[in-house]
Amino acid sequence: MAQHTYSAPGEYTIRLEIRDSGGIANSTTRIVLVENTPPIATFLLKNCEGDFKVECVVDASSSSDLEDVATSLEVRWDWENDGIWDADWSSLKVTSHQYAVTGTYTIRMEVRDSGGLAASTSKSVHIQVRSDYSLALFVLAAIVATVAIVILTAIYFSKKKRAMDETRSDAQRDHADRP
Repeated sequence: MAQHTYSAPGEYTIRLEIRDSGGIANSTTRIVLVENTPPIATFLLKNCEGDFKVECVVDASSSSDLEDVATSLEVRWDWENDGIWDADWSSLKVTSHQYAVTGTYTIRMEVRDSGGLAASTSKSVHIQVRSDYSLALFVLAAIVATVAIVILTAIYFSKKKRAMDETRSDAQRDHADRP
């Protein structure tokens, strides 16, 4: 059995010749059409967790194609899967995107081969962001609570001192009124 792999899509003529032990030969030809197949889209997510702004790294290096080497494939990204491509076609397979708001996002990637065929895939990722704003609100709430405690303590002791002073004053008057 003979086998051959064609490096590019196209129409090819295959000729088969057979010869018997007496040297008599016969041949036939066939035309085969080798078509371009779409690439296989796949990517990995890395470092999609953290505080403040989260920079999620995506790696589409494992995308492949039967006709093209992986380095010739191009990819593009839609970071929120809203149907709008956020990046142009690029042969760079590793990139990153920064998320500033907590939420579940669907990242969509499309890969294209040299023949123009494309395939896409998507992955969901939950981003947990503790933003600068929420941290500032937490700190502000702690400061306000501390100031409120100080003010309420001062008022309490001020009223208590006034009550003690009034009691002492009343006691001194009662003592002065005695014969």
